[in-house]
Amino acid sequence: MRLAAKLMLAFLVVVMIQTSIASYVSVRRTFQQFEQQQRERNEQVAHDFNPKLLAGWQEQGLNGLFGAIEEIEASRPLQDGDGVSWVWFEEHRLDDGSSSFRIVERRLVDTGRIITAPDRTTSRLLQTYHPIDLHDAPRGGLEFTASMDRIDQQTRQTILTSLASIGAMSFLAVGLVWVAGIRWIARPLDRLIEKTKRIGVGDFSAPLPVRGNDELSQLAAALNDMSTRLSSQQQRILAETSQRIQTVAQLRHADRLKTVGRLTAGIAHELGTPLNVVSGRAGLIASGQLSAEEVTASAQTIMSESDRIANIIRQL
Repeated sequence: MRLAAKLMLAFLVVVMIQTSIASYVSVRRTFQQFEQQQRERNEQVAHDFNPKLLAGWQEQGLNGLFGAIEEIEASRPLQDGDGVSWVWFEEHRLDDGSSSFRIVERRLVDTGRIITAPDRTTSRLLQTYHPIDLHDAPRGGLEFTASMDRIDQQTRQTILTSLASIGAMSFLAVGLVWVAGIRWIARPLDRLIEKTKRIGVGDFSAPLPVRGNDELSQLAAALNDMSTRLSSQQQRILAETSQRIQTVAQLRHADRLKTVGRLTAGIAHELGTPLNVVSGRAGLIASGQLSAEEVTASAQTIMSESDRIANIIRQL
């Protein structure tokens, strides 16, 4: 179960990283496409109305610029936050001494330069500056302002979609841990551990069921094969041991027989000599040919040999 949880956690982390990267790339691509569209659109508008702006300035001054800008606004659909205005790129004053329009820092203004800046309503604006050559007039140009609320909304939608995907994947991962993890990993591992313990104590019975062709199934098949080999070796060892025991018993029995034979031969030798003496002396006495002194000597010999035989019997 713990192994399945670790695997699912690793899978979930990889999915989260991939989803986050994909979301970041999608948001970045959307913003770049928006920038590119605004740049191309505004460059075209600035190019088309450049003659009118120049003519308006030369004929009516600021009023001519106002009129040309109104034509620009009327010629293109504007959404909330969008706008067109005239800005100066360097500070100067009109003939009456009053300053004209808003001054934009020169360092932020290059041809086609795009910058973003927050406005007072916390909405973000995409501002595009395009210089317009008014000949003898100070350097100035058009400022196109586009609201980035649409991009922000798409960004939020992308983030929410990513979070929803990650949440769904988390839920599925938990489900897989409880269902597939227990069935495909935890239970087979438990059976493998139990089988290993039985092998450790010498029990090679109850082979594991082998289903499928994954690594766990291959391990189960290997354990079954090892159990079969160990069981065969155990049977052969038991048979050889039994045979050796029987052989040792036979050798011991033969050794006992040998010992008994030696003992019997020794007894026969030790008892045979005095018995022969006793038998010979008794035969002489029975023949009646001996004198009284010889009979007495033979009787004493018989008594001595009888004592010798009795002593041998006691030693046995």
